Amino acid sequence: KCFAKPLADAIASHASADHHTLADVGAGSPYVATACQQAMPQLTNIKLVDRENGMKYVREMLSDDLDRFELCSQDFFQAIPAADIYNISNTAHDWSESEYIEIMSNVRKSMSPNSFVCIHEPLLIDEWYNEKEWCDALWMACYAVTLFRLTQGKGSCYSIDEHDAIQQQVGLSRIGPPIPTIDGCTALFYAVESD
Repeated sequence: KCFAKPLADAIASHASADHHTLADVGAGSPYVATACQQAMPQLTNIKLVDRENGMKYVREMLSDDLDRFELCSQDFFQAIPAADIYNISNTAHDWSESEYIEIMSNVRKSMSPNSFVCIHEPLLIDEWYNEKEWCDALWMACYAVTLFRLTQGKGSCYSIDEHDAIQQQVGLSRIGPPIPTIDGCTALFYAVESD
């Protein structure tokens, strides 16, 4: 819950009055969607998108509040519902690079020229300039090794450059600087590349 408000505020900083729908892809919980609803009153439709095993927990957490969000129980390797804003938080690192590209290809197919996507992930740090940055890089490297083992070799943490390269492969370009949040993750924003 603690990371939801800073992430919602970061997303809101990129949103305009014309952004009315949000898809939280790989949601896993309603926390970010709830914070986004509070940070962006212009949102009229929030879609929680996850596989059935993830949606089971979302339904349990929402229980009496199921009508606040549109629950989309579907495989994001097949299709993603259309939205103005896409949030993919702590999801990309669960998948191999080729699977991450496939998810992002499906997001890109659903995007309009006005849409943007927020990738909110722990980032691999490949350079540091002081002891704190070195400790952060070491912690993230340990996290990446643990993640690799937990996902049986499928998951991976990515650097900013790696995220940018993956997004470029599917036709998206980064907009704005990275925005660190309070949980060791960073929000990166991408939009459809202009011709």
